[in-house]
Amino acid sequence: MEKSVIVINLGSSSKKYSLYQKGEVIVDAHFENDKEKFLVTYTGDGPLEISSDTFKGSFFAFCDAIKKRGYLRSDSHIHAVGMRIVAPGEYFTEDHVVDNAFLENLENAKHEDKAHIEPIQREITLVREAFGAVRIVAISDRTPAY
Repeated sequence: MEKSVIVINLGSSSKKYSLYQKGEVIVDAHFENDKEKFLVTYTGDGPLEISSDTFKGSFFAFCDAIKKRGYLRSDSHIHAVGMRIVAPGEYFTEDHVVDNAFLENLENAKHEDKAHIEPIQREITLVREAFGAVRIVAISDRTPAY
């Protein structure tokens, strides 16, 4: 099986995950909290109601779903993970490989924007828990005028 890339886009009330192979989207998942209930929608499926725990663990739910659907047979087939990053400061106007320097800059910026940074930190921890030393690339979603 070919190496795959997972792309993560965290929002304030939603989480989006995509699995890419050969540069093409294989499957998308959109987890959302619409204040009354939690939902997930996978490519080709209608929305399904999920528990708040499943929403909190949406990364693992996505990984389980792509394995069950046969898109991922082994964690070693994940080549990289890309994550949309919204954080204050000049450092975050560029894309970065997530390393110790990145994590330190993220922690230092947390007091300015906990709402964005804490979910990013949690997601990085989950990705590392699931895939060990896989390369995580933080893709900037802002310009210097943040």
